[in-house]
Amino acid sequence: MSEGRPRAVVDRGACRGAGVCTRRAPHTFSLDAERKAVAACPPGDPAEALREAERCCPNFAIRLVDVSR
Repeated sequence: MSEGRPRAVVDRGACRGAGVCTRRAPHTFSLDAERKAVAACPPGDPAEALREAERCCPNFAIRLVDVSR
């Protein structure tokens, strides 16, 4: 991924509501009433925090997409 600011996409079918993303990037991720992650667009955290949330998701439900193209 380039150094541009990525956008987070959540696979709601894979999300189990562990909340790791809300701790790694709290200005981007929140849990909704179903305890599924929701990503803000545009993200409110630095790119490194988004990458950390993606890496730490126990269900691999977060994918970052490059929006600089």
